[in-house]
Amino acid sequence: MYCTKCGAEMPDDALFCTACGEKIDHEDEAASETTESGNKEKMGKRAWNRKNASDSRKAPKKGMKIALIAAAGIAVCGLAAGVVLLNQPKAVIARGVKNTWKAICTEESGVPEYLGLRQISRMVDTGKSRRKAELAVSVGPQNMGIGLADVGLSGWLEKDDKGRLLGRLSGTMGEMEMAGLDFYHDEEKTVAGSPELYSEYFYVDHQELKEKLEDSKFRALLEEEFGIDWEGELDTERLDLLAEYWDVSREDWKALIKNMDVAKIDKRTFTVGGKDKACQGYELTIDRDDIRQVLEDMDDVMLNNSMLVNAAAEAAWTSPEDMRRQLKEISKRLLGALKNDLVLQVYVGPKGRIVCVEGDYSLNGEVINMSLNGSLELTGKKNPLDTVYLEAEGKVASLAAGKLTFSRELNDSGNMIKDNVNLGLSATGAGMFNVSAKAEANASLNKEKGRWNAEASLTLPGVQGSASANGTVGDLAKGKQFVVTLDDASVGAYGLSMPFVGITASYGVEPLKEEIVDPTEDVKLVNVLKLTRDDLNEIGSEIGNNAGSGGFAFPGMGCKSVPASTTAPCTEAPETKAYDSGY
Repeated sequence: MYCTKCGAEMPDDALFCTACGEKIDHEDEAASETTESGNKEKMGKRAWNRKNASDSRKAPKKGMKIALIAAAGIAVCGLAAGVVLLNQPKAVIARGVKNTWKAICTEESGVPEYLGLRQISRMVDTGKSRRKAELAVSVGPQNMGIGLADVGLSGWLEKDDKGRLLGRLSGTMGEMEMAGLDFYHDEEKTVAGSPELYSEYFYVDHQELKEKLEDSKFRALLEEEFGIDWEGELDTERLDLLAEYWDVSREDWKALIKNMDVAKIDKRTFTVGGKDKACQGYELTIDRDDIRQVLEDMDDVMLNNSMLVNAAAEAAWTSPEDMRRQLKEISKRLLGALKNDLVLQVYVGPKGRIVCVEGDYSLNGEVINMSLNGSLELTGKKNPLDTVYLEAEGKVASLAAGKLTFSRELNDSGNMIKDNVNLGLSATGAGMFNVSAKAEANASLNKEKGRWNAEASLTLPGVQGSASANGTVGDLAKGKQFVVTLDDASVGAYGLSMPFVGITASYGVEPLKEEIVDPTEDVKLVNVLKLTRDDLNEIGSEIGNNAGSGGFAFPGMGCKSVPASTTAPCTEAPETKAYDSGY
């Protein structure tokens, strides 16, 4: 209910306005209520507005001036109140989280922006597309141009907007396709077969499969005849668990955010998008009891979920009852160690985005005694993840300590895009061990020439490794087609490179030009769910005989395929039916 004098919100049963003190007449309020709705109510309001407008025209000019001044005063006060409310620290932080998340999810920069990968991804996920991938490995002294054995995989996949899939995966040697797997999938069935190895295709009816898996007798048959122990349920246990977690903890999280204290602190300067920016600081204090409540309720969900408890018990070689007792004890110790409020320093920069979060926390219990502190900076110019600095340290009493560092810098200038990523990890344990590891990756793309290069290195105790690769990005229509090739790759360990291993690969995506047609009428189908052990033994023998005698079908004879030697993944396939086995 709102006050008729000042407009402030108040309880429905209030006798006086909590803001201005005006007495509330509930009888008049009840008498003024109407049961009319829809168009009648709207017409009544319009008539009331016209009447008042007519009355105001008849009013003296002095009264009009007073009304205008009063209205202007109310508008100014309302605007001022809105500005004050919107600039409250908690509102700024909430808006900062929203803006940061939006920038990460919806804004592109660097390589994704240049290649139009968002449009490509949308086409692959929801529209019609054709994808082609190839991988070839050559063993031999590559610097002399000699390959002793060229083996690889080649595959393509087509998808239409009705959810139908058609594809082929095949093995290659040199430019010859040795054997492959054709498959088709729609809402009703899944079909797969290898025309080079077996003359029939296998299919599964989805509804029949669901019914059989719900039949305990069929499960027993699977275990007895084929040694398949099916214990899964067709219901969405894991999704149900996530939904339960959300439902149980939702109110706890709301209370945590509502009770959170936010106060302004001094500004700090950060380099955002290559320019120094002064960012306003805020200190967030989250009550320990609110954190405990969230953890307690989430623990209850876990302890009452038989799927989780049974899985943990099986992994630990114990009974579900013992595992539940152990989990309760661990939870009790953890919650007992939560003795402090969580305090974070958050800095909000340009466009209302969060550019830095810092904080530390200590667990002090009878058994658990550890401290954590860290800092995360998201200072990219357009996408926060273009420039990331993360540093975190932890210590468990005086027993062990660890440190994690991560950085990413992407620079998109002119015709060149450069990306650098570094990862470092170190750990020590009371003089017993001292471990450190680091990894670095660098990549670049020349927009004008379409050449890309990538290098990576890894250092572990006693081990050093490196890898490099280069290739091209070609036949590119931004947001409509994407073709990338890997021309060469090398791997090294302990400083010794391995030039005798050559790797080439290619991947492409383009719009689907023709509708996918169900090809299963042209082939002989075998229902997988009705096969016996004898049937499987007979099928295995025929496949083994064909493979052993070299009875393979070559490209163009019985399958829609593309020779493995092609470098353009989206080349049109020969005009043959996808499931014409040739037998």
